[in-house]
Parts: sequence; C-alpha cells; structure tokens
Amino acid sequence: MPKERAFQALAILLAVVLLESVLLGVLWLRWRAAVAREPADALTIPAGNLIRQAYPEVDFSFIYPGQSPEEIDLIQREAFALPYRYEAFTGFCITPTNGRTVTVTDAGFRVGAAARPWPPDQTAINVFVFGGSTTFGCGVAGRDTLPSALERELQRACPGGRFACYNFGCGYYFSTQERLRLEQLLADGHVPKLAIFVDGLNDFYAPHGIPEFSARVARAFPGAAPFNLPTITSAEQANALCESMLNRYRAHVRMVIALMREWDFQLLIIGQPVPFFEFPRTPATYPFPLPTRQHPFAAAAYDRFRQRAASGEFGAQFLWCGDAFASAQSVMYADSIHYSPEGNRVLARVIVERARQRGLLKL
Repeated sequence: MPKERAFQALAILLAVVLLESVLLGVLWLRWRAAVAREPADALTIPAGNLIRQAYPEVDFSFIYPGQSPEEIDLIQREAFALPYRYEAFTGFCITPTNGRTVTVTDAGFRVGAAARPWPPDQTAINVFVFGGSTTFGCGVAGRDTLPSALERELQRACPGGRFACYNFGCGYYFSTQERLRLEQLLADGHVPKLAIFVDGLNDFYAPHGIPEFSARVARAFPGAAPFNLPTITSAEQANALCESMLNRYRAHVRMVIALMREWDFQLLIIGQPVPFFEFPRTPATYPFPLPTRQHPFAAAAYDRFRQRAASGEFGAQFLWCGDAFASAQSVMYADSIHYSPEGNRVLARVIVERARQRGLLKL
C-alpha cells in the first residue's frame, strides 16, 4: 500500500508538471505572438481628429484663417494619420501617401505648393530641407509647410533664380537621422545647391541619441536584452546628459560641414524656435498647454542650446532662430509644438533675412 500511494503521488506530481509545462508553453507562444504583433499595433494611428481631441476648447479658425471647418478638420486628420515604415540606416520613414492635403512621394519628400520632379531638375536651384515633424509640417497643408514658405522667401530674396525646395522632414527625426538622409541622397547622386537643417526640438526629445521605435526593432533579434534607456534621477545626471547631447550635436555640425565642402553645396543650420523659450505666450499667441512632460529637456535647457550657439561652436553656417517668434502677436503654433501656417511664414522670413545679412546665400 505505501508503494502504491507513493506511485500515485508521483503520477499526480508528474501530471501537474506536464500540465504546467503545457500552460507555460502556451503562454510563451502567446507572448511571442504578442511581441511579434506589437510593433504594428503600437504604430497604429488612432482614429479621429487627434488635434480636436487633444484641444477641444481651442478655436482653430484663428489658426487657419479663411478655411472652412471641414478644410481644417481634413488638414488636422491627414497630417497625423501617416504611418511609418522601415528604412535602412535612418531606421524609419513616412510611408508614401497621396492625400488631399498631404502627399509624400516614393523618394521620401513631402510635396509643397507645387509638385517637384525626381530626380531634381538640374536647371533649378534645388534646396533640400531636413528636420523633424515641425519641418514636415504636421498640422498644416503642403502649401503652408516651412519648406514651402522658404521657397517663396528665397524666390523673393533672389528673384533671378528658380527655386525648388524639397521637404525631407520626418516625424521624430533628430540631427543624426537628418544627416544620414542627406548622405543617402548624396550617395545616390542627388546634390543640392543648398541644404537646410532645422534643429533643436528633437535633439532634446532624444537626448540619448537613440531613434524612436528602437526598442521595437531590438526585439526582432533573438535573445535581445531588454532595451531600456538610463533613468535620470538627479540634476547632475540631467546636466551630464544635456552636455552629451549638445556635444553630439556639435559633432553633427562638423560632419555636415565636411559634407558641404566635399560635395560643394551651400549650407544653413537653423536653431529652431520652441514654445518654451523666447516666446510671448498669451491666449492670442498660444492657446495650448505647454507640452513640458513630453519635452522636459527642451523646456528646462533650451537656453543652454542658445548659449552654445552664441559661443560660435556650431560654425559659421549656424543661424540662431530660436527667437523668431519673440515679437509674435498672432498664433505661431497649430498645436502645442508644431508651427502654424503663419508660424512657418514668419520663421522662413527670419531664416532668409538672417542668412542674407550673414552673406550665406550666394545662389
């Protein structure tokens, strides 16, 4: 009897172990399936007008004068409904699309007020503009983006030429990705007459220098360790991270200048305006809450960027335009962080005026 009971207990234990193994196997398979699905699920764009949902009290007719509520709704929906896809070296890019207010070509640029040929027409003065979502123009139609406004201002300043501005802005891109995009274009034989980089916000947004979506990409590799950015727990760590980011940006500037010299194009590097700094925030100029939680480093340390720029360490091609909205009396932003049509016009005017004053436009 004791032997029989021992065998029964052993059989029960073995059955429990087998059942647990099966359950663990099922859970593991479900977890792996969830991980495999997560990148696609995580990049799914929520339905609806995200801007209206975020700021239900804002009267957007003042930001888009002369446009109907239906037109405004379409602009806001289309600009934030663009999915991303994998791209070598930069990590990702915006999927080509052909909407009513947003068109992104297979070559990777957003169409502005008028379609531009690709490859570029070599008889035109071709200008490649790089930056993040503020350059791409989230929240504005193609004709109202910063590169479109720059094209008009450059044409006005240099009426003897025929300008064609190509908008290579992409959401989340910071200086390293922008430079890689330029390098890809140069390697493919597309050399601009003028390259313009619009920088600041996203370098502070990604102070570790790690592109957006990197954690999802890392999970594609078997045995990948957890992808966690270091946690900042003290003022000393925050200060060190900020200095590291600005040093990396200085290295970026040096590399872009080296490309300029080797490929013989002109260059402008712009320190862009942000709503946290050198901007008179009033209900008339900024009817939004400040996005300090999403952009804590820009909110806390943008003045350090200005100081480093004022010291001259970013080179002769750098133009500080962080104060472009310092005298604003109308709305410069289409939401809490992206420029409005008027904001893009003002910034373009400031960029071209300061570039001419410095003798940086020899087109």
